Amino acid sequence: MSCWRLGSRRVKARCRSLIETIGASGGYIMDASAIIQNDATLENLKAMTDATIEYGVYRSPSAPSPKPRIRPRVKPPRITEWVTTAPSHPGVCFPFEEKLKELPPICGDAELVRQVWNNIEALAYLYIWHVLLSF
Repeated sequence: MSCWRLGSRRVKARCRSLIETIGASGGYIMDASAIIQNDATLENLKAMTDATIEYGVYRSPSAPSPKPRIRPRVKPPRITEWVTTAPSHPGVCFPFEEKLKELPPICGDAELVRQVWNNIEALAYLYIWHVLLSF
């Protein structure tokens, strides 16, 4: 059941829960501009806004940024490699250098193969973002 079909008190409680759990360490942005359905009521939208203002933490532009809590980085046990590996640069899902390790030796123009891979990779990345942003 969509959160927007709930009563405004339940929407406000759900938003508070999100802010206090997901946003507990900061960095959470309450936003529904791309996913509010046509059946959302104004009362529920107002409840979301009120909860964000009431429970969210904001600082004025002139106030200093709060000091972040520093936690030691410990590699959690039994997490797959793709979670702990360093991310590739923006716009790339699978870098050519990684794919090259899987390919047999290239007999022709390696730079041409790299260029084709990078072009296809850019399209795949764009497609993924379009899919993510359409929901």
